[in-house]
Formats: sequence, C-alpha cells, structure tokens
Amino acid sequence: MDTGDERAQEHFVVMSFRDREQVDAAYAHILKHVEPGEARHDSVLTRIMNPVFICWQDLT
Repeated sequence: MDTGDERAQEHFVVMSFRDREQVDAAYAHILKHVEPGEARHDSVLTRIMNPVFICWQDLT
C-alpha cells in the first residue's frame, strides 16, 4: 500500500480483525487503561519517532 508519506519507514504493523465487533472490543479495552497493557503500550509509544498511523478497511 502506497501511503504517499515521503518519510522513510523502517517498521510496520498490520492488525487483522474478524469483524467490527472485535475491533470495537479491542479499542474499548485500550481505553480502559488497565495493566499490564497500559505500561506496555506507553513503552512502545515513547519509542516511536515521527509516528504515522494509517487505517484502512478492506471491503472485499
């Protein structure tokens, strides 16, 4: 996928979900800010330089 972003990207993460219900449940869990996920999430985010977050939906 060509994002059109001109920055040199070194790392990518692709997440796949069964359906919208699973996406919503995952997002709701993140919003709870519970451990151990919260500390792990913060640890990763503090290491990301010039983050680019791209989301898309596969309609096939």
